[in-house]
Amino acid sequence: MLPPAALPPVASLRHVSALPPGAVDAHVHVFEPDRFPFVEGRNYTPGTAALEQLVDLQQGLGVQRAVVVQASVQGTGPQGLLDVLQRVSPP
Repeated sequence: MLPPAALPPVASLRHVSALPPGAVDAHVHVFEPDRFPFVEGRNYTPGTAALEQLVDLQQGLGVQRAVVVQASVQGTGPQGLLDVLQRVSPP
């Protein structure tokens, strides 16, 4: 039996007043199960929330920085998180 599905990311932006320069989103997840599958035995199954979607959303909101957090459905290995960090900050 599969775990319950979580709600998908919001597809459109609502009107947001201007954020201060240097605004930081202090907790975001990137879910790309085609790149890094979710672990077995998880408590929920999130929808896809690709890095490109996150970047588009944050640009639309005026967010300049974010803290990417690995979710429990991604397990304990760092490969998915490291992949995201390398794609936003190439060497």
